[in-house]
Amino acid sequence: MNTTLVMDAENSVKELRAKYDQLRYAYSALLADNEALRKEAALAERLQAGKETSTEEALRVSNERYLYATKATFDAIWDWDIVNDHLYWGEGYEKIFGYKISGITENHIHSFDNIHPDDRPSVFAGIDELVAGTASNWMGEYRYKRVNGEYAYVQDRAVIIRDDAGKAVRMIGAMQDVTDRKMAEDAIRRSQEKFNSLVNTIDGIVWEADAATFQFTYVSDHAEKLLGYPKSDWTGDPHFWTSHIHEEDRQWVVRFCENYTRMKREHQFEYRMIAKNGRVVWLADFVSVVVEDDRPAKLRGVMVDITARKNAENELQQKNVQLKELSAHLQNVREEERRYLAREVHDELGQLAAVVKMDIDWIKIKMPELPENHAKRIAHASSTTDLLINTIRKLASELRPGMLDELGLNASLEWQCKKFEEINAVACGFECFFNDENLDTQVKTALYRVCQESLTNVKRHAHATKAMVTIYEKDAHIFLLIRDDGRGFEVAKKINTLGLIGMRERCVSVNGSLTIESEQGKGTAVCAIIPKQNSH
Repeated sequence: MNTTLVMDAENSVKELRAKYDQLRYAYSALLADNEALRKEAALAERLQAGKETSTEEALRVSNERYLYATKATFDAIWDWDIVNDHLYWGEGYEKIFGYKISGITENHIHSFDNIHPDDRPSVFAGIDELVAGTASNWMGEYRYKRVNGEYAYVQDRAVIIRDDAGKAVRMIGAMQDVTDRKMAEDAIRRSQEKFNSLVNTIDGIVWEADAATFQFTYVSDHAEKLLGYPKSDWTGDPHFWTSHIHEEDRQWVVRFCENYTRMKREHQFEYRMIAKNGRVVWLADFVSVVVEDDRPAKLRGVMVDITARKNAENELQQKNVQLKELSAHLQNVREEERRYLAREVHDELGQLAAVVKMDIDWIKIKMPELPENHAKRIAHASSTTDLLINTIRKLASELRPGMLDELGLNASLEWQCKKFEEINAVACGFECFFNDENLDTQVKTALYRVCQESLTNVKRHAHATKAMVTIYEKDAHIFLLIRDDGRGFEVAKKINTLGLIGMRERCVSVNGSLTIESEQGKGTAVCAIIPKQNSH
């Protein structure tokens, strides 16, 4: 019985001890959990305190940076609290516009009123669109009034801050004074307008081109008016100029311009270009070379329309050709008439005079015993007939010397010099350095008549003691030079006398020219110059 009770008691004690151990383990675990929770709570408190301190420090640094930025910049920085409708200005606002910040810190109405009335609608519209939309940036340029009443040009840039719902809550921006830039731009614009106005008053194409490629970099508005091509064609096509030059002029024009550009020399030339409608336009191009680093860099010039002048010149040239042809025709007609008259005078009158001479001589022979007074009359008639025959020969020779056709120009000139010396008692030499074979009749006649007229002038006006006639060939031209040692004259006063005009016309009729040199007391030199190609 006792053994049983003891055993039951021992078992109860063991059970109690087991429960005690369980309770003690549970209590220790609870204490451990409480400590962990306490430590976690303390850590959380420390972390929260550190976070708040870090945020405050970061905010402080950020504010300092913002404050320094507003002080350092010359821009007017502004910060608009959209929710509370407060506007904050940085110190640049006072620097640029002169307003005291303390009096306008939260008065954005004042700030908006300073925007130029003409610019407010566009500025307000831009800001309203940004606030109501989803964009984050805005920029505008407008005029803003300074404290002295003057307006400054500003460039305003802003960024907008939105909440999680996308609603605009804050807007930060910076106004930059761009007045100097705007004034410079306006000055450039006015200068450009003045330049364009001046350029477009010129009745020609003002242009600039690259010196190496000849590609236009600028042409005035007159380019389109003159040739019909838009300005974009001129500047866009690197080969526009060369490809639109008349094909007959293109090669020499390009080579001419290349050579003068290489030599860095100004140049001018005339050539033809083809207009858009196919019309041929004559241009006078005046070109200057812009040199940089001792190399041609640009070409600048003016193209002037000379089509009307060229047409007038061509028309005048055609008329001159017609006049030359008419003059030559009249000269030929006159020479033919002279030749005819010379032949008639020589043949008809000469023969009649010879018959009269023969009859008088027959009377002298057949009637030797005539009374003295009759014999004197017969003798007088005979001598008069001789004089008549000589006069007829001289007249025929002056009308058209037969030797000019029979013996040639050189012989005729030499004979003319001898006759001049015999008649006028003035020494007259002749020098010949030219072969007159196959010389054209018109050229022979023209040169002969020039010599004849020149010697006549020497006889009438020069009071010379000697004269010299020289004919020679040089540079594919025939030169006939008549010189004297007479008293000379002022060429300008005598240039349009009939004798000089006649000599000049004779030279022109065979595509030649006449030069006259004379000086008071130093004689005169007349020179006829005829292209040799006209002599065959």
